Amino acid sequence: MKIDCRFTENYLKEAQRQSLALGYTGHSKKYLETAISEVQQWSDDHPQKTYLEDLLEKYPNYMLNEKNIPVGCFKSFGYETKKCPKDCSICWNQIMEERNE
Repeated sequence: MKIDCRFTENYLKEAQRQSLALGYTGHSKKYLETAISEVQQWSDDHPQKTYLEDLLEKYPNYMLNEKNIPVGCFKSFGYETKKCPKDCSICWNQIMEERNE
């Protein structure tokens, strides 16, 4: 059976299996641990921002409701959504898409 290595868990398992098959027991595992650690550190240093965080960054004193969600629809602030889920917290807590400008 072919394994789809585009999924992280599958990739790591197959990389370990390949290393063992080729006799790279310690070296490859250490490399994978280092690579994972480096990516995790980068991710921790560059957290993704939600739309709520973006709004509060721009307007730190903006009024929030009892659920800590802004009073007002997500779309009324100029943010775009394909479909309104009727639960404002879903829109406000989405990760903002990164723009590579």
